[in-house]
Amino acid sequence: KDRVMLPDPSWIWLNDWTVDLNGIYGKDVDCDGWEYEADFETFHREQRFYRRGDACRRRRWTRTRMIRPPSLEDPQRPLLLIWKYSRRDDGNVVIKVTSPVTIWNRTNLSLTIHVSSPSWENSVCLGNMEANQRLPIPIRYAAATYFKVITGSSSSRPLLIVPTGPNASTVLRTMIGKNIHVLVHVTSVMGLVTITIDPVVKVVNLLPCDLFVELGQVVFGKKQKENDDRLAIGSNDGTVVECQEQLNIPVGKEKAGVRINPCWKPHLSLSLPGYGQWSAWHRIVNRQVSSCSWHAENVDGDDEDFTTYVKLERPGGDGLTVIVSVEAGHCPTIRVYAQYWILDKTGFGCRFCDSFSDILGRQADSATSRRSWLPQNDTASVTTIKDGHEWSIGKDGMTLFFSKKEKIALCVETDEPTTTAAPKDPVSIWISPVDISNVLPKTVLSVDERNGYRRFDLAIGVTVCPSIFSRTKLITLYPRFTICNWLDTDILVAQDGLQQQQESSYILISSRSSVPFQWARQSLPPKVRLGHFTPDQDEEEIVWTNGCIPLDKIGITSLRSPLEATCGQEDQQQPMVIQTEVRLATKEQSSAVVVVIWSATTENASHPLYKLRNNTSRTILCRQPLHDDVANAKPRSSDDPFLLSGCGPTDNDPNKSIDC
Repeated sequence: KDRVMLPDPSWIWLNDWTVDLNGIYGKDVDCDGWEYEADFETFHREQRFYRRGDACRRRRWTRTRMIRPPSLEDPQRPLLLIWKYSRRDDGNVVIKVTSPVTIWNRTNLSLTIHVSSPSWENSVCLGNMEANQRLPIPIRYAAATYFKVITGSSSSRPLLIVPTGPNASTVLRTMIGKNIHVLVHVTSVMGLVTITIDPVVKVVNLLPCDLFVELGQVVFGKKQKENDDRLAIGSNDGTVVECQEQLNIPVGKEKAGVRINPCWKPHLSLSLPGYGQWSAWHRIVNRQVSSCSWHAENVDGDDEDFTTYVKLERPGGDGLTVIVSVEAGHCPTIRVYAQYWILDKTGFGCRFCDSFSDILGRQADSATSRRSWLPQNDTASVTTIKDGHEWSIGKDGMTLFFSKKEKIALCVETDEPTTTAAPKDPVSIWISPVDISNVLPKTVLSVDERNGYRRFDLAIGVTVCPSIFSRTKLITLYPRFTICNWLDTDILVAQDGLQQQQESSYILISSRSSVPFQWARQSLPPKVRLGHFTPDQDEEEIVWTNGCIPLDKIGITSLRSPLEATCGQEDQQQPMVIQTEVRLATKEQSSAVVVVIWSATTENASHPLYKLRNNTSRTILCRQPLHDDVANAKPRSSDDPFLLSGCGPTDNDPNKSIDC
């Protein structure tokens, strides 16, 4: 290459010899511009990436020359411009003249752009560019051959921006000052030139909480800082990594890193809200995945990206493992996400793991153990967490989970998660691990109390998180049963057989509200009764319905309640007939089964139990017996509240009817 000369003095060199990085990364060339073949004789014009068995490689060195351009003040010099012609609906012609060269700043820095040419006396300042801003070069300066990037008091070297052809692409690496590293990508498509300024790495936060990232690089001849004892995973023992840049990335956002040198083995370390310690340093492996690529010891090569697992430790709390994937490229994109999000809607304090440390299945594996609640004695580093960012520590039913086995086992650790410290033993026993490798509709799980008679009926569902979070699966836990009270009064609900027991055996459901329901005695049938009492009554005076509601069967059940309902006339009362419907919950409802309770005899009832219509010429009196043995029932007086209103002759009115 040193023997190449210019054709004549009218030509000039625009740059020195540089490695040609053109081509698709991972398909044509690697990050250093090398293409591979099994033998030197098999090289041809088409480039190819490394394959198993390749023993030879080569790369191109390029240098750009051009005829000396005219002066900037020369009135006869040609101007480079784009001429866009269009015709409006009214017939007028619109001609738009624009510059053929555009600069795009995709870093998070505020940059100042200068352009120049060998025939210009001085460089020209085009102005400032904010992050993610585009700046067209004015037509007067579109023939510039170099441009220079300045931020603060630091400046880059002049970079050649002349494309090598009408359809060409060139990647340049440069430094701004001593600490800022960027990539300059010059792309020409049909003569339209786009100059893209990219960072050396991008980090995307796909976690449901804030993410803190430290980017570092290997330094030589220095000792580890006294207050920094982090190990460097993926590097040799004794490797010293020094932090160069710290990023605070909100949920779903992307930030750029520009202060690490890609040639000096870049690393990253993570931290999350509630974790006062940083994770170990992890090497950023920017290489295309294939069967013959080098893999770090803890790198999973089955995916399209390099993935590694970062473990975070929190004193006094559960550890957490998140996934870091690297999308290889000249500007690699690092995505940090969790394997699973868990949303616990049961109202209990649940604990999760994927395996057990004992053969009896009683002790959760500490490496994967997580909670959906925060014990009172575990408050370290939690006070500074913003609302909605508790996923990292497990609080208010929100937590993150990781399992290489793609399974989850759970137990109810406490039934009072808001006022309880971490118990020695959980309230319930552990269930066997459930496969969560694929999407799972609502599936019922039954968990028995460890030292009691209760049974917790839960439901679990697995879905894929939406939008950019689709790499993560969402595990949602629901109560199996939710009872909705659509009556105008409060009611009591108790398991059949326990309605005369202590107060804890029944629950109170306010009017127009719903609550989850769990079985107080696992040995009794899955049926419930309804009751009512006023604050001035004793528990022994609670009146319960004679009939039961079976919750294990889908359908409608009608009951006569001890309550009284107004039937449209003043001072006229009758027993309230209650309808209960047991139905499967919809996807949006927070349970597997919904039990709806409403009245069929209230004044504004929209769903009567029966509709009676008299089509005869006689008046008919209707009543409902209070006892099953009708023959033994006593006669009723005319003011009997269980004697319904008479339905007289229709008088040619076929719509005359009563509801009951």
